[in-house]
Amino acid sequence: MSGTLNNRLLRLPGIELSPVSHTERALSAIGGFPGIYAILQVSNTFVGPLAATFMGDRAYVR
Repeated sequence: MSGTLNNRLLRLPGIELSPVSHTERALSAIGGFPGIYAILQVSNTFVGPLAATFMGDRAYVR
């Protein structure tokens, strides 16, 4: 009973326990890094370097 309830609760936010291949994980990581970098660059452009440090890593502030 608790196993099915646990699975239902995990599916609610979109977490599913299905097997994922290494290729799919690699593609996800390759797509994730440019997305995070783009968000940091856009935040740096629009709010400035001082405020962007609160949103991301200080290494990206010029």
